[in-house]
Amino acid sequence: MTTSVVFSHGFPGRYALTVLAGALEAVPELAEVRLEFPRETQTVLEITTQRLDAGDTVVVAFSFYSPSFPDSVRQFQTLRAALGHRFLAVAGGVHATVNTREVLDAGF
Repeated sequence: MTTSVVFSHGFPGRYALTVLAGALEAVPELAEVRLEFPRETQTVLEITTQRLDAGDTVVVAFSFYSPSFPDSVRQFQTLRAALGHRFLAVAGGVHATVNTREVLDAGF
C-alpha cells in the first residue's frame, strides 16, 4: 500500500510544507511516499480523491498563520464533507502551535 501526502500548498504554508517535503525525501525508507502539492481547494479534493481511490493511505497536511486559518478550515471542511474520515488531516504552523485547542476544535 502506498502512502500519499497531499500538502495544501497555499500561502503562507507553502514555505513550511516544502521544508517538510524535503525532510521526507531525505529519508530512504520513505522513498515510496508520494508527495502532492495542490493549491486550490478543488485540486486538493481531486488529488486526495484520486489517491484514496487508488488505495493509498492519504495524509493531507496544512500549515497556516492566524490570518489564513479560516481559509484552511474551509478547505478542510470541504474535504471532510466530500470524503468523510477516509484521510488523516494534520495541521501545523504558527496558529496551530499557539492556538492548539482552536485547531483541534476545528477538526484537525
